[in-house]
Amino acid sequence: METQYYLDRAVNLFKEEMGRNLVGVHLHGSLAMGCFNPNKSDIDLLVVAQEKLSAETTKRIIKKLLKFHESMPNERGIELSIILECYLKNFVYPTPFEFHYSDYHRNVQFCLNEYIGIANNTELKIEKLTDFANYMMGEIKNSIEIDDDFKSKAEPVTTPNPK
Repeated sequence: METQYYLDRAVNLFKEEMGRNLVGVHLHGSLAMGCFNPNKSDIDLLVVAQEKLSAETTKRIIKKLLKFHESMPNERGIELSIILECYLKNFVYPTPFEFHYSDYHRNVQFCLNEYIGIANNTELKIEKLTDFANYMMGEIKNSIEIDDDFKSKAEPVTTPNPK
């Protein structure tokens, strides 16, 4: 697998969609640690933004990530989080994210249906994606099982307002 080719494509995707809002794209995980296995590993990225993403930018990123992921030869594709620079300067743990993407999220049927293809309301898609992101943060925090009534089980995640 020509990993550099896919890394360059990913960086270009975020440069195109985020422009001056992009602070950096950082590699981490198995590829950065030298133990990447294309049959088992994903490529992990941390994308840092200066300011919150607009709903329209997020929508464009989601669409491009779905196509990008499909083109990747490794089994699990790409996993990434977009975080705000302010949470790194004044470190917050666990670090809140603007957006998270992985092969798991790609394969969750309601994710694809609700966020990308079926609903015509961009704000509704972003709201549902935010609900899902908050749920996933709650799942990690509380070790709860994923089921259809995830909203009722997840604790709301509160984060400081970015400056």
